[in-house]
Formats: sequence, C-alpha cells, structure tokens
Amino acid sequence: MISNSEQELDLFFNNSIFGAFFMMLDNPIEWNDQADKNQLINYVIHHLKVTRVNQAFLDQYKAKEDEILGLTPFDFFEHDLEQEKILLKNIFDNGKYRDISYEKKNDGTDVVFEGDYVVLYEENDPKNRITGVFGVQQDITRRVEHQKELEKALEEKEILLAEIHHRIKNNLAIVSGLMQIQAFEAEEEVVKQKLTDSMFRVQTMATIHDIIYKNKDFSKLDFSIMIEKLIHTIKDMLLDGKEIEFQIEKETIFLNIKQAVPFALIVNELVTNIFKHAFRGKKEGCICVSIEQDDGQIHFTIEDNGVGFPDGMDFEKSDTLGLQMVKMLSQQLRGESSFQKMSKGTKFDLKFTAV
Repeated sequence: MISNSEQELDLFFNNSIFGAFFMMLDNPIEWNDQADKNQLINYVIHHLKVTRVNQAFLDQYKAKEDEILGLTPFDFFEHDLEQEKILLKNIFDNGKYRDISYEKKNDGTDVVFEGDYVVLYEENDPKNRITGVFGVQQDITRRVEHQKELEKALEEKEILLAEIHHRIKNNLAIVSGLMQIQAFEAEEEVVKQKLTDSMFRVQTMATIHDIIYKNKDFSKLDFSIMIEKLIHTIKDMLLDGKEIEFQIEKETIFLNIKQAVPFALIVNELVTNIFKHAFRGKKEGCICVSIEQDDGQIHFTIEDNGVGFPDGMDFEKSDTLGLQMVKMLSQQLRGESSFQKMSKGTKFDLKFTAV
C-alpha cells in the first residue's frame, strides 16, 4: 500500500500542470519565538536548495533541470531579497502560506507566480525542526498584466469622465449665467419669468449631472438618495423666506441612468411649480413626497396643501411648458401619470416599471 501511494504521489508530482518543487536544508533549523529569526532567514536564503522539480516548474522558468537543481532563494530573488525574506518568514511562521512572488526566468524576463507553500519538518523530532519547503505555483503573469491594463483603462476612463463632467458643468453654468443676465435685462415680466424658469431648469440639470457623476455607477443609481438631494437643492434656490415643510417617505430604489434623468427632471418641474405657484400669498406650507417600489413597479406621489389649480383646469390639455414637460417625460418612462385637485392643494401620481 505504501509503494502504491508513493507511485501515485510521484505520478501527481510529475504530471501536474502546476510547477512543483522541493527545497531542502542540509541542516534542520529550530524555528520558534526564542530563535533569532533574522539570522535564520539569512542562513536559509543561502542554504535552502532545490532538490526536486517537475517539468511544469522547468517550463515556467524556461530552464533545464541541471540549471535549477541546487539553486537557493538567493539565486531566485537576487533582484529582490527583501521580498523573499518576508515570504520565507511568513511560510515558517504559519506552517503553510499562499503568496504572490515577482521573479525572473532564466532568460531574464519577468514572471509572476502565485504559490502555495508548506513547511517540511524533521520526522519524530521533539523540537519540530524545519528541514525544507514544498511548493506548488502557477504562472499568473498574464493575469497580473491584464489587471494592470484594466486599472490603466479605468484610470483613463475616470480622467475622461472628470474632464467631460468639468466641461458640462462649466457649459451649463455659462448657459445659466447668460439666462440670468437676459432675465435681468428683460423689460416684459412674462419674458423675465420664462428666462428665470429656464435658468432653474438648467441649474437643476447641472445638479442632476453632478449627483450622477459622484455616484460613479451609472447602471445603479440610488434614486431615494438622489431625490432628497435634488429637493433640498431646489428648496435652497426657491425658498424665498417661506416656511415650507417637507415630508419625504422613501424606500431604497435603484434606477439606471436612462430612467433616473427623466424622473429627476419630473421631480424638478413639480417641486419648482409648487414653490412658485402653490403657496402664492402664503407664508408656510407642506409638501409630501412618497416613493415606493412593489414588484418592480415604482409609485411616486407628491402632494401640497397650497392654493391648488384653478377650477375647471384640464391638466391633459394644459399648454404650460412645465406640465407639458412632465407629461412628455412620463411618456418617456412609459409610465402613467395623473394630477388630482384636493380639498387643499394638488396631488400628482406617477407609476412606471423599473428596468
């Protein structure tokens, strides 16, 4: 049975696709907390010798057996002895260890190995002295290079996104500034108001863009956080000394960028309109916002206790730009939207399916 087991181990060792090796010491060492570990490591660096390797190991170094046998850690890591000292210490401290090492092939080219190493001990030794190390390693050079390529591509992407974000932000600021100047210079109140409304829309688009950019993951935007930031931004722009209370009930809801942007623009139009019209002649008011999800269906409502829309107003046929935008953006979401006149104020409902 012992003979068969040895044959099976030899068969595994010789035919493994992973590089396998034994490195042995002429004299065992005693490794414990009382030992001078730095001195022992310096000894091992020069006296731990390769005694057996398989063909996969030779292929990894592009070497012949007589070029490998007898080599020490110093020979493998002459370019970076500190790396090998740390590796050997971890192997001896733990008894077994997995690590990545940066080495060189016989032809001088760089190679990266991921290895599993096991300490070999003197048999029936009460001092449990170390006689050598058995290791199995695989060449992960291409994987490491690919990872570096991905990291470089990601860094370039982030630089490009930062540049695009900077330019868009600046351009939107310029457009908003020009509208503000035109609104200030406009003599007709209607023109002044339309330019001011457009300026707020541009500023909101800049806010939406900034929130999305900072989120990093464009495929998964937490709209429950986004909506609160957006509402408070609009509130800061339009509050104008009024005491407006916000009641926001929200669940954690994730949307992709194709749905988050039109949805955010709807929220902007509604909140802006409420601030401008619902509390006209009032010093205080309340806006209730709710967003929830049920089996992929998003349900959004916003309600105020303001003066409400005029009697007889047909929301579907309204020609105001704000309401037309809400209707258009709701259709873009393939959702169902409706306005409802309440005893105090107005309620808006929107339902659509998250994709």
